Amino acid sequence: MKGKSQHGEDAVLFDLIGDQVGGIVFDVGARLKGSNVAKLIEERDFTGVLVEANKASAEILKKEFGDKVIVFNVQATFDNINQLAPPEIDVCSIDVDSIDWWLWARLEVNPRFVVIESNTKMKTGYAPYDPDVNWHSKPYGASGDALKKLGEIKGYELVTQKGVNLIFRRI
Repeated sequence: MKGKSQHGEDAVLFDLIGDQVGGIVFDVGARLKGSNVAKLIEERDFTGVLVEANKASAEILKKEFGDKVIVFNVQATFDNINQLAPPEIDVCSIDVDSIDWWLWARLEVNPRFVVIESNTKMKTGYAPYDPDVNWHSKPYGASGDALKKLGEIKGYELVTQKGVNLIFRRI
């Protein structure tokens, strides 16, 4: 399968969901290029919520997916993540290049699968919460080890790592 994701994350998700058609995605940092969930929306009739802070990118998502999804053109934060999230989620993708760890830590819904970006240059821990930080800032994000520990606390097991993204399954 030729995917849209950065490192084949969408192919892993297709393997994990099997023959499932229909489901709910929650994509935080939802650019079309490099999307972990676009193929689920396009080929498996998934719906859901896409959150993208960049106005131009949000407009592209609205045009691409129409009424299949709800697109919020806002920055996801520790304070609003649960208001943005749908009540049930099959696949959650978090890739905001900064506060990813904090958003997953705060998320009250427990998706079946989570794809989340790590900072591979960070060996341990995670950066302090700062909604204004980005990948040009230092420090930013979280180490793979910190994300694995958070996943264990939240009841997830690591399935695989593809590039900078870790894929978890709820156990």
